Amino acid sequence: LLSRCAQLAIRANRQFLFDVPGNLNVSAAITFVTQLGLDNHYCQAYWAPLKADDPVNGGKAIIGTAGINAGYRCGRNAQTNSAGLAPKHVPIAGKRWNVARTGVMQLSSPGDADLNDLANAKINPVLFEVYDDGGMFAFTDSLTCAKTALYRKLISTAEISSTLDDMIVRYGKGLSQMPLEQGMEAMSRFLKKLLKAARTAEWLVASIDLGDDGYVFSVTRNAARPADRMDVSYGFHPNGVTRAIFVTPTLYNN
Repeated sequence: LLSRCAQLAIRANRQFLFDVPGNLNVSAAITFVTQLGLDNHYCQAYWAPLKADDPVNGGKAIIGTAGINAGYRCGRNAQTNSAGLAPKHVPIAGKRWNVARTGVMQLSSPGDADLNDLANAKINPVLFEVYDDGGMFAFTDSLTCAKTALYRKLISTAEISSTLDDMIVRYGKGLSQMPLEQGMEAMSRFLKKLLKAARTAEWLVASIDLGDDGYVFSVTRNAARPADRMDVSYGFHPNGVTRAIFVTPTLYNN
């Protein structure tokens, strides 16, 4: 079922969040995800080895957290700027997104090696973390199921990419049956406005290849079908996510 939902997510250009059973230990959780054979940025796995108060049935229960993460995303996406863009470059992870449950008991306490193995398996643990202003149960990572070390492994990149795809394809549908030259001019204007807005919203950043704009696009007649086909291509450099911080202290004696 999870594999079929993953395929549907690709076809629908939508994010698919799912829970790894919280009663599994680290190695079993990794096996669970590995056996699915996922390798795309639309799928995101959450593992929360937490037992909390069950508000429906009473007592204690292990309840997944993918739904909470999806709810937080909906709340974040409702806050749009003047261009209609939400802060999708801000992942739902870290101290800003507390898993607010009562009577929580953590069933597993993975060490550094375990956390590294979970990250390599593209699993996002939900654990108790201590921050500068106190402790909380939080989403500790924001990885997709894409088997890569590059930007496609980041959920924020997946959300930005799928949103831009949707907006461009839907606008393109509105150009259907328009004279081709007019349609190409309209698409070029739309892409410039959209991608510039994405840069202003900090979805995109400057890069060596793309310069300060952080994006590039092309709208041309199809070489094989110049009478009725428009080719649209675009590229962008997404913002990144602070997943690791290396601190080097130096003690000066003089």
